[in-house]
Amino acid sequence: MSAREKAAKAGHRTLITLFSLFAAFPFAWMLITTFKKTNDLLNPNSFPFGYPKGPTLENLRVLFEETLFVRWIGNTLFVGVIVVIITLLLAVPAGYALARLSAPSASSSASASSSPTWCRPPSSSSRSRRW
Repeated sequence: MSAREKAAKAGHRTLITLFSLFAAFPFAWMLITTFKKTNDLLNPNSFPFGYPKGPTLENLRVLFEETLFVRWIGNTLFVGVIVVIITLLLAVPAGYALARLSAPSASSSASASSSPTWCRPPSSSSRSRRW
């Protein structure tokens, strides 16, 4: 491996590491603030990554006992499951119908690559030509 390839590999890994840390930071911040006391969260002089007054489970108690969080999670799961069922009920028959349709160029690779082209309605390409 040449020096240039090693430098490119190190730069690539550094970039991936920086992007990963950037993406993971909000989750780490949520985890840290979950166990902080309310006064520590509101105090601008408090160290943001530590627990000056010790960690607490008070925020989790409030979340589960004083809000409707469990119901909200249940509603979210219910809506998600219903959306998946509706999507499957509509997409599976449509996919089957498109798979059974024969393309103008009937070779397997050509029909797979040109299917977005020949499935488009003819009016969509003529819209851009209007004055």
